[in-house]
Amino acid sequence: MSTNSQAETRRARPVAKRPSDPHPRASALEPAANALLVSARERAAVLADDAEACYRSVVERAGNEAERMLEEARSQGEAAAVEVAAQELARSRQEARAIVLAARRRAYEAVREAALQGLAACASTPDALALRDRLAALVRERLGADVSVTSEPALDVWASAETADRRCVLSAAMLVDHALASRTIDLEALWR
Repeated sequence: MSTNSQAETRRARPVAKRPSDPHPRASALEPAANALLVSARERAAVLADDAEACYRSVVERAGNEAERMLEEARSQGEAAAVEVAAQELARSRQEARAIVLAARRRAYEAVREAALQGLAACASTPDALALRDRLAALVRERLGADVSVTSEPALDVWASAETADRRCVLSAAMLVDHALASRTIDLEALWR
């Protein structure tokens, strides 16, 4: 066959008619594809709803856990605050007690000093001479009737005596301290 005859044969063949649907098999699968698509969309909607529910559940649990942790932290903070407050109260009480004791000590020392000055001021009065006689009798009672009792008001010694193995000295400071310790003076009235 020649080249011309081949060209003629090609032209002479009738052209097949194309159907209106270029893919007839695809048209047959369309209902199944649509059903699969609807099913996939429904499944996607269910999965989205499940994911949303899961998200809300996780957020709710996290919120509840955060609330619980916050409440626990508050409780721990309150407990710590109570402990700190108790420590601070104890420290404040100790400070207040120290201040009160220091004030009482100053008051005691002031009373003691005033008593010593008063005793020194009246060292030559008849009452002081009578006190010296009573103190000398006390020393003799303790050390024996034959001891020699001396007095040196300038040295703050109101009665003094000594034996071979014992000695007794009564000073103004001793007398005042004894009077303060024996509660013959109401010291409590100083801090009321």
